[in-house]
Amino acid sequence: MFLKKIHIENFRLLMDYDVDFDEELTLFVGKNNAGKTSLMNLMDMVVSGSNLVFDDYPIQCRKNIYHAFTNFWSGRISFEDCVDMIPTTMIRMYIDYSKESETDYLGGLSPFIIDLDEKVTEAVIVARYSFSATDNILYELKKNYENMKQSIENIGEEETVGYDIEILAKIIEQNFSSLFSLHIIAVNPTDISNTQEKTKKEIRDLFVLTTISAERSLDEADNVKEKPLSTVMNRIFKSDVSEIEEEIATQTQSLKEFVDKQSLNAENRVNEILSDIVSNMAPFGYPTAEDMQLYAKTQFSMKNDIINNTDLTYVTAGTGEALPSSHNGLGYKNLIKITLLLKEFARNVKQNAKSAIPILFLEEPEAHMHPQLQEVFVEHLKDVLSEFSGNPIQIVMSTHSPHIANTVPFKNIRYLRRKADQVICKNLNKFSEKEGKAKEEHKENMEFLRKYLTLSRCDLYFCDKAILVEGAAERLLIPDMIKKCERYGKFKGNVPSLSSQYCSIIEVGGAYAHRFFGFVDFLEIPTLILTDIDFVDEDQNKSLHKDATDTSNATIKRWCHDVFDIAVTKKIELKQILELTEQQKTNGLRHLEFQMEENGTYPRSLEEALMNVNREYYEIDEEETSINFDETEGKKTDFALDLIFGEIADNYSIPSYIENGLLWLNEQSKFPAAIETRRKFKRTYIKKK
Repeated sequence: MFLKKIHIENFRLLMDYDVDFDEELTLFVGKNNAGKTSLMNLMDMVVSGSNLVFDDYPIQCRKNIYHAFTNFWSGRISFEDCVDMIPTTMIRMYIDYSKESETDYLGGLSPFIIDLDEKVTEAVIVARYSFSATDNILYELKKNYENMKQSIENIGEEETVGYDIEILAKIIEQNFSSLFSLHIIAVNPTDISNTQEKTKKEIRDLFVLTTISAERSLDEADNVKEKPLSTVMNRIFKSDVSEIEEEIATQTQSLKEFVDKQSLNAENRVNEILSDIVSNMAPFGYPTAEDMQLYAKTQFSMKNDIINNTDLTYVTAGTGEALPSSHNGLGYKNLIKITLLLKEFARNVKQNAKSAIPILFLEEPEAHMHPQLQEVFVEHLKDVLSEFSGNPIQIVMSTHSPHIANTVPFKNIRYLRRKADQVICKNLNKFSEKEGKAKEEHKENMEFLRKYLTLSRCDLYFCDKAILVEGAAERLLIPDMIKKCERYGKFKGNVPSLSSQYCSIIEVGGAYAHRFFGFVDFLEIPTLILTDIDFVDEDQNKSLHKDATDTSNATIKRWCHDVFDIAVTKKIELKQILELTEQQKTNGLRHLEFQMEENGTYPRSLEEALMNVNREYYEIDEEETSINFDETEGKKTDFALDLIFGEIADNYSIPSYIENGLLWLNEQSKFPAAIETRRKFKRTYIKKK
């Protein structure tokens, strides 16, 4: 059995949030503040039975609760109407037990299976933080509100109207934990009106939940109190041997027996020596024969010394010289600590192997790790946990690392996209399994994307906006051109401007950019495509505009087929391409730009376009209408570097097609308009009892 899916309402930015989980590994990717940690926090709160706090209650919902309170206090609505106006924070969990046979022990899940249909293999659990305050409590809050408001008036504030909401928010925040209570409810999947309330203990017994947070203590100082092995040694000495992993049980028992024996011997010997020292005090008159005699006794604990002073050291090969753990890098320390925590989690899983669902939340494990180590880590993680029997361990991991993200299959990735006032979760498995007429083409695109993302470490998952470019020259020049547009005041209206946003520049070539169209559309990333017109003649040979009959650029052709709704098997005329309007160059969140006529010339490539608008630097006559960049004389990368670091580095002109594209991208919101949600503060289908 495993956690198959959850639905969350009204928790931080998770307003109407669905996520599907993989049975083994689910990877959350996305920018900062996209809700990766929020999901983990809510699950932990529910399983541990913790209270909902004011900071976790969405700002949009707070407006509702302010409105409800003030209307109730003024007598405009009843208490029941007031309660109905207050949004509920809830999480609905779907547990799949289809792989268990009828005779299998379902342990902690049993109380939540309330249907009688043998064909149903899914349990539904709702954890809801319901508004549970009485009308008397609300009247008490009203008194507090009025007293605080009166206090502000008494200290001489000229106006108190502006403080009303602030005062109300403060009163609610101070009393928030008493306003909401957690209810655990089992729902019959075949009849959602059939429910049973369960205890917090029953939900706690269902999950073995552990979070390894990103904030791991890895101080390199020599006087760090907590040593990496301290928790392990503490467990070894305090646990029964039967609870220890089988592979170290024998050694653990031997260690315990040795320590107990040596501690007793050492304690007896120390006591004898100290007693001899004390007996030598007799000549000073104390103690006498009539007094109780003194005997020195020390409390000696070799266990505590081992627990507190056992540390990892690093020994050189051959000579055996040792260095302290503080002399090793934070990346390896991080890996060691994660491994120890994983072992501890796995032990808990073993103790509940057949009665609970084990879930490991792992936050940003890449901290301090170099790229190659990050890639190895995912496989390392599977190996560490694979040896444990019982219910499979579900790993829910978040990352900001392209190196980790691009080593995980699409089906395991959940992309979190921040909207203006909420977060949505996109299941890349749904994107990769597209059906319909375009299935075969989509399959080819998916194969390309899998290989490209693996080889290039593309960071599309973590950017605000994207720019797809032809090659290395554009990749070098575009960041410099963005800075120039900023410096010359070209970017207007958007704060922060493009130069201060997270913009990913991806080198894809003119023949492959179109393979990204579906992907960036799915991710909802505003994307600029900069490509070359690449004129060719009837024989498909490179040519000038005057002799051209077509373009060899596959991306431009595909764009036009989509815009004009023409089958890909039909030819697109060059005239149609060159007459594309600004509106036709935009398709949703994508925008296409390529070389157009400028200074009476049609350049074919980036290099020719730059030469065209910087004629003086390249010693080109103003009347010249045919500019030819000879790649045999100057390589594209050398051309770009010469422009960036050459004589006109600070004041070269930018071709109009690139400037137009950058201006378009700058104007796009990094939070695209929120999709229509199914509800706003929709009440869960579980009625209050």
